[in-house]
Amino acid sequence: MPGTYTGAAMGRAGEVVVELTVKNNCVVKAAMVASAETAVISENAAKKVLGDIVEHQTLNVDTVSGATLTSMAVRSAAEEALSQAGDISAFESPADYPTPECEDCACDVVVIGAGSAGMNAASRLADEGANVILVEKQGFLGGGDTMFASSGLAGGGGYTVYKNDIEGASEQDYLNTKLSAAEKSGLPVDIDCLTAYSLRSGDAVDAYISIGVPFGKFAKFSNTTIDGSSPGTHIIKHLSEQMDAKGIDYRLNTSLVSIAQAGDEVTGVVVANEAGQYAISADAVLLACGGFGNNEEMLTAYADAGDYCGLPHSGSASAMGDGILAAEAIGAALGNMTAIKANNICHITDSGAVISLAAIQSIAVLVDNTGKRFINETDSTVHEKSDVELTLPNQEAWAIFDQKTIDEKKLISDYNDLGYFASGESWKALAGNMGLSDEAQTAFVDTMERWQAVGEGNVEEEFGATVASTFQNPPYYAALVKPAMQSTYGGVCTDAAARVLDDKGTPIPGLYAAGAVSGHGCFGNQVGNGLTIASAFGIIAAETILSDCNA
Repeated sequence: MPGTYTGAAMGRAGEVVVELTVKNNCVVKAAMVASAETAVISENAAKKVLGDIVEHQTLNVDTVSGATLTSMAVRSAAEEALSQAGDISAFESPADYPTPECEDCACDVVVIGAGSAGMNAASRLADEGANVILVEKQGFLGGGDTMFASSGLAGGGGYTVYKNDIEGASEQDYLNTKLSAAEKSGLPVDIDCLTAYSLRSGDAVDAYISIGVPFGKFAKFSNTTIDGSSPGTHIIKHLSEQMDAKGIDYRLNTSLVSIAQAGDEVTGVVVANEAGQYAISADAVLLACGGFGNNEEMLTAYADAGDYCGLPHSGSASAMGDGILAAEAIGAALGNMTAIKANNICHITDSGAVISLAAIQSIAVLVDNTGKRFINETDSTVHEKSDVELTLPNQEAWAIFDQKTIDEKKLISDYNDLGYFASGESWKALAGNMGLSDEAQTAFVDTMERWQAVGEGNVEEEFGATVASTFQNPPYYAALVKPAMQSTYGGVCTDAAARVLDDKGTPIPGLYAAGAVSGHGCFGNQVGNGLTIASAFGIIAAETILSDCNA
């Protein structure tokens, strides 16, 4: 029956709503009209699945690699919508997909991985006339950790800082804070790499602003979006649009198999898609395919992180260490392989989805199920908080905040709308809605009242934390959180120009690395900042490749 019909289904993190238009016994239009899934992932999955339904006139279409649960939800919602039009038996035949191309080819530069590092580099290289092939093993652009960045882009300098004449916030000022953090950390920080990315942090934010990412607020060396929404999805959306606008040859569902060499020089890669393996010859290879946070075998063998195996994962499903292993196989040195980031502030939904609440990390008070705090929230690293949470009953804690955060951070407001948080107009009411015991409720009220009494900016005595917010804006909120495995910060050793090094510290000709695949020695989220490291080194890598290839 002709008409427009709506269907809904539950995805990974929430409901997906699809609208189909039927005419002459055909689906002539299909669109996703609402989604509580991760933006961009859901948009890409919906675009592909619904486009295939219209093109092939069947519901039996492929899911999108890296977004399987969302794809299935889109397909189920489409089936519900189409069922309202009548008999759907004519729409059940398998889609007739063409076999993907699988022929050897050549280019100037092949980039492995379509996250922020890879797409930043590909865009810069294309601007300078380089013939680039971008390879991504998932079914959509942007499958790395950048997609899940929910707070801000750290750094100094850039348009927002200089436009508003913000003092003490230059690139050099940011670098000074990083150098101080490095000294205090006691970690084997690579000062050259730390300096290189820090001094390009302003360039990174400006590059994003220039393509439409809505950065516009700056505070405490962090660039945030104007409306407080998650920056990661904006970054990936606008970088992806650049790939199409610049006509860059990107190949999805294509994975790295090995790196090719002639003598000591890298000459390209071997990749694989559904049809088989083929070679891409290139003057330069840039590895930008992420770390190994989702590879539990590597976590155990390389990072000695067995305690975090079996936990939920809040990072990219594609972070399997492919580039690290391929580079190691041709003699690349590996560094800082034990440097990992666990995310202590993840909410696990009823469907099992892992929701990172990093946007409230800097202000949330952490309490356990006895209603008491258990750590210095402001001076402990995310990893230190995770380690302590692992020792708590059920490995869970509560992150406490107030209405001010809901008002200022759209992402957190959206999560509240999905019912992820307990709330109450008073500390007593909140404690009851958290399901705490009577004894724990009393302890919780005492804990929060003492926190408020210290005063914002002052140091409380129990753990020595500086009070970031005294929560004067009820209602109050509590998110049940658990630690999750998120990212790794060790990998292929590189110099400050993103050249990959062998075990003698010598650059391997033709091979470069940027982002979490690189053991750059900046120790993201302990000293450096992961999203900025990836963004800045993507730019640096492109400039180095252009310089080396034109030398």
